[in-house]
Amino acid sequence: MLLKKSFFLLFLLIALVPFSYSQNESLYYADTLVLSVKLGSDFRLIPAGGKVDFVRANLNFYPILSPSQQIISIETNPVAKKEDESYVYYWDNPQLGKYEYSLKANVETHNFFIPIYEKSRFPITKYDPDLLKYAQPSEKIDITDDIIIKASDIAHGENDLFTVVFKLASWTKQNINYSLTSATAEASQKASWVLQNKYGVCDELTNLFIAMARALGIPARFVSGIAYSNSELFTSGWGLHGWAEVYFPEHGWIPFDPTYGQYGYVDATHIKLKDSIDSDKSSTKFEWQAFGVDLKPGRFKTDVSILKESEKAKKVIDISIKPFSKEVSFGSYNFLKADISNIQDYYVGFEASLIKPKEISIVGPTSKFIVLKPNEAKTYYWIVQVEKDLDDQYLYSFPVEISTSLGISGPNEFKSSEKFTSYSYNQILGLITEYEEQEEKIYSKNVDIICDSNQTLYIDETFRLNCDVKNEGNVFLKKLNVCMDNKCEQFDLGISQTKRVEFDTLLKKTGFNDLTVSGRNNQVSLLKMFKLYADDKPNITIEKIVLPDELIYGPEFEISFDLWKNSKSSPKNVTVDFQFNDKVTKWIIPELESNQGFDVKLDKTLLSLKDNNLAIKISYYDKNGNKFSNFFVSQIKLKEPGIFGKISIWIIQTSKKIEAMLNI
Repeated sequence: MLLKKSFFLLFLLIALVPFSYSQNESLYYADTLVLSVKLGSDFRLIPAGGKVDFVRANLNFYPILSPSQQIISIETNPVAKKEDESYVYYWDNPQLGKYEYSLKANVETHNFFIPIYEKSRFPITKYDPDLLKYAQPSEKIDITDDIIIKASDIAHGENDLFTVVFKLASWTKQNINYSLTSATAEASQKASWVLQNKYGVCDELTNLFIAMARALGIPARFVSGIAYSNSELFTSGWGLHGWAEVYFPEHGWIPFDPTYGQYGYVDATHIKLKDSIDSDKSSTKFEWQAFGVDLKPGRFKTDVSILKESEKAKKVIDISIKPFSKEVSFGSYNFLKADISNIQDYYVGFEASLIKPKEISIVGPTSKFIVLKPNEAKTYYWIVQVEKDLDDQYLYSFPVEISTSLGISGPNEFKSSEKFTSYSYNQILGLITEYEEQEEKIYSKNVDIICDSNQTLYIDETFRLNCDVKNEGNVFLKKLNVCMDNKCEQFDLGISQTKRVEFDTLLKKTGFNDLTVSGRNNQVSLLKMFKLYADDKPNITIEKIVLPDELIYGPEFEISFDLWKNSKSSPKNVTVDFQFNDKVTKWIIPELESNQGFDVKLDKTLLSLKDNNLAIKISYYDKNGNKFSNFFVSQIKLKEPGIFGKISIWIIQTSKKIEAMLNI
């Protein structure tokens, strides 16, 4: 008796893992790719003493025509016949053994957007009855109460369809961990299982995303295909993949790939093979009629090679990144401000990730999920902290940039040293709040504050900061509060008027100090940062004084000493007065930039029979003309000089007195 059997070779979409965009991965940003795609498998007819009348293999997955791709050519081996949505391979009276079948296609794919220029309302109230099946549950894309509740919670309060779909896809990307475990490797799991267990692979993430969309009455379908990944798990980079298409009234089917973080488009590495209501579809269906013979299918294989790669796709967004402070201390917090603009006249959605060195940690999520309306611009903030235990002998430079599937920001950087300013987490959080308020108030850009000081600043020394506040807009500003360090002055400011505000303050740290001045009323919120450099006070000490314990009448003797510069700032107009008895020596140094030594040679004509007095006095100034001084005094005894020495000293001293009297 001949038995007719069938077998489905499942096409499990579990291969691809999330990837990172980088400047080296040009494929993700290519406008167009021409690809050679080969699909196929094999089967064995296993002998059991019987015969085979025929074998039929229906290949259900192959590159298909879509808005994102064109089919250049398709070849099959052996020759297959196109029937409905399959290529049919047929073997008549085959012998026992191994048989192979394949399909080779040359395909042109595109970095693909279907532009949505205007808001589509949500909920959808009316669509074609033929789409109803795409809003109903299916075997793998089931809809449970938990899925309905979660989808409703995500969409709560929204009336923009693109925003709702973006939120569903980005929530899936953020909250479902990509994990290739045995539970997901052996079979595709239902959407309800994925929501409960919070992990899965690409087809399972897509199952949950589609289920949540359908739970809100949004038609969505599953796409089976191939895509490129830069994961180290794959030698070729290409693998099986699944994503979704969502129906937008008056626009059609729009691609969303929650695994890749591509919302409203897919890049040119996505090769579409099939779209369907459910994800649990087979790549090949076998049918055969035989007696005493069984069919054992082989593994389904894919191979992709690049025939041609175009230039980059057109620019969709502008991204710039700027650190709040260009210099922070070890262990300090800082924040990075990213200005992101949609330069197109249609909706875009994407994931933006901060790329930074390992010495910097991110406070909060690394990525932000962003949807921008046509020509909309938004600002986003990342809080970071510099590692505490860095080498204090080095100045560190930390490059940072923002990476997205639509492009990468220009690089920027900030520096870190033990000597720079340190900011606490609460300080940084408060500053971000100030900046966000500034962005919200429409007249903030029409006010400017410029502050300076007309003197050299020293730490712990009170000085006056002069701030000019100017109304550059066309609105009269009432009750404008200008504040610094909780000291405020309130006033009205007319159009084109400037008001000077003065703050008495001091700086606590040598080097650059950050001062914040704000201007705020119900129309304006402006925050200006100023960096002021503070020197330490100049300081000189008299060190390493070398002098005899006892003087001997007769030979010359020497006294030496050093002036030590104990400050980073250089003392100005330094005067050194050296006096030994009646002998006075003076040195003038315009600026003491380093330690300096002095050697003074003296002889017996300066000696006194009584105490010999030594005095070293120094005076110096800072850059603002403030005077400082220091001194050293000592007495040196004279060893008994004998009768002739005493007479000689008496004669010398008497001569000096007579000379002094004559000069008078």
